[in-house]
Amino acid sequence: MTIGSTAEPVTVGNIRIGGASHVLQVGPAETGTGERYEYFLNIIRHLVRDHGLKRRWFITYDGKHDIQGLDGDCVVFMYGEERSLTPWRYERAGLVLKAYGMRPHAVEPFRPDMPWLLDRMRVERNRLQDLAIAWRMGRVRHQVLAAKTLPIPLGYARQEDLPIEPMAGRANLVWFAGSLHNAQVSPLALYPRLANLPKLNARRQMAAALCKLQAERPDWPIALQLNQTYQASHSPAGNDYARRLMDTRICVAPRGTTPETQRFFEAMRAGCAVVCEELPDFWFYRSAPAIRLRRWSDLEQTVEGLLAVPGRLEDLQRAGLRWWAQVAGPAAMAETVAAILKGRTTVGEVMARTGPVPSKMF
Repeated sequence: MTIGSTAEPVTVGNIRIGGASHVLQVGPAETGTGERYEYFLNIIRHLVRDHGLKRRWFITYDGKHDIQGLDGDCVVFMYGEERSLTPWRYERAGLVLKAYGMRPHAVEPFRPDMPWLLDRMRVERNRLQDLAIAWRMGRVRHQVLAAKTLPIPLGYARQEDLPIEPMAGRANLVWFAGSLHNAQVSPLALYPRLANLPKLNARRQMAAALCKLQAERPDWPIALQLNQTYQASHSPAGNDYARRLMDTRICVAPRGTTPETQRFFEAMRAGCAVVCEELPDFWFYRSAPAIRLRRWSDLEQTVEGLLAVPGRLEDLQRAGLRWWAQVAGPAAMAETVAAILKGRTTVGEVMARTGPVPSKMF
């Protein structure tokens, strides 16, 4: 579905793209999750308005569809390809910005159970699929594409921009609203159910830890809201997710189908202290001030430790908002992408970062 035009300016998702120099193409919308475009649209807006970059911009889901007319003047955003495969269809583009990267990551600590085994099987299957792609492409073509494919954050869904609330004024100590399952599927749909098991197991453990905390600490404002689908959390007529998140001090961010989740970035953006599981070794996570747990049964001890140190939550809030402003937010991502497109840095140099964007670069 083509959204932009080479002729007349248009406005899409709060971004104005137009004239012969700017084309924005979104689609196909095969997943019904168009609300996920907002973060990437805002990055493009900063690239156009703040950096004066004239490119053709494309947003696509999982790389299963060809984009006609790609050349070195094109930038492709991929937001849903969870297998972390090489984006071979887009090797003609000048730059590919890919959520989930292009190398599967195994981050779960060993556990002798079926969810761990299924997650390792997922990772190894994806690695074999990617090796097959690399073999078909050949070493040189694969290296060239890898050198212009940057892992990027999952970002946030379409959410209201709200003023940051100080920690002391937030009503919820811990709050979670989300789904356990990817979607409601038929009992006969074996593969989707198996693929969902690592996420389901992690979120059940998180929910059990929260319920235990509620029972043992009834004076603590803790809330757990389990939804049927991902979309329910972001429905305008539903749960007012963004406002509740802004009213939360500690956000628990359990994994999704992969170890990553949008909730991590939504919570950082909202100024929460984020408690999560292990994360892939992507450049933007390395400097993120999140608390990583090996198991959700450690949640009670973690929350008690945070509350035992005066000012600890406020320190995490400041660090998280600074990380968002300097590393993962749309303006910061636009700085990084602009530096690549203008030849001031390379994809490899960005992937090697362990901290915020060097100010001298801009």
